[in-house]
Amino acid sequence: MKFVPNVKTFHIQTFRGLLSVVFSYWSCKTYKIPHYGQSRKENTKLIWRGILGIGSTSLWLYGISNVPLSDSTTLFQTNTLWTCILAPIFLGEPTSKMTFVAVASSLFGVVLVMRPYSIFQHFPSLLNPKDLERGISETTGIQHYLDLGSNVAGAFVFSVVQLAIRGLRETTPPVRINLFATFISAVVGPIGMMYQGPINFLALSLKENLIFWTLCLSAYIGNLAMTRSFQLGQARTISIINYFTVVLAFGMDIIIPVSYTHLRAHETPEHLVCRLLLEKK
Repeated sequence: MKFVPNVKTFHIQTFRGLLSVVFSYWSCKTYKIPHYGQSRKENTKLIWRGILGIGSTSLWLYGISNVPLSDSTTLFQTNTLWTCILAPIFLGEPTSKMTFVAVASSLFGVVLVMRPYSIFQHFPSLLNPKDLERGISETTGIQHYLDLGSNVAGAFVFSVVQLAIRGLRETTPPVRINLFATFISAVVGPIGMMYQGPINFLALSLKENLIFWTLCLSAYIGNLAMTRSFQLGQARTISIINYFTVVLAFGMDIIIPVSYTHLRAHETPEHLVCRLLLEKK
C-alpha cells in the first residue's frame, strides 16, 4: 500500500478477491473438495467469516494508507491481545496470566518507543523536543484518532475471524473457507470502488503494477497459510507468533519514503527567514 499510494482499499479488495476466487475454485475442483459446506450451519459460518474478513482487511488497509506502517502494524497486532481475551471465553482454550502480562508488556513497550508523548505528555521535561513537537502535531484533529481507531477496530474484527476459523477446523478445509471469503470480497469490492472510484492501470507505472498484482497474488497464499495455521494450532498461540510482523514493519518504515507535508509553512508571529530561499538568491 505504501509503494502504490494511488491504489485505494477497495481496488485491492476487488482484484485480490477475484484472483483468489479463481485459484480457490481451481483448488477445490482439482482436489475434489465440495465448494459448499455440508450443512446450512456451516455455510452460515462461512458467510459470516467472509463478511468479517473483508471488514477487518478494509479497516487494516485504510489504516496502512493513512498511518505510518510501523504504527499501523503495531496497532493491528493488538488482535493478539483480543484473541487472548476471547479464546478462553468462546473456544475454552486455556490462557495463563503470564500470556496476558507478556502481550500487554510488549504493547506498552512499543507505545513507549513509538509514541512517548502519549505516555509522558503531562511531563514534557522528560521528552525529547522532537517527540514533543511530533506528539502535539499529531493530536490536533479527530481525523488522527479515526485513522488510529481503524487499525484497532480492524484488529478486534480480525481476532473474531481467527475464532471463526478455529471453530471450523473440524468440518471445513481451508480452501473452502478461502473460497467463500474471497467470493464475498470480490462482490463487495466493486461496491466500494463506486465510492473510491475505478483504478486506472495505465496511469500506474510498471513498478506500481508489479507491486499491485504481486500483492493480490500473494494474498491467496497468505490467507491459505493463515487459515490452515489457525485450524492446526491454538488461536492465541498462532496470534502471538503473528505478532512478530511488527518487527518487520519497523524495518520497512525505515526504507519506505515518507510524506513531508508536515514541513509546509505554518502561520507564526515570529520573524523567520527561509534559509533555502536566501541561498537561491
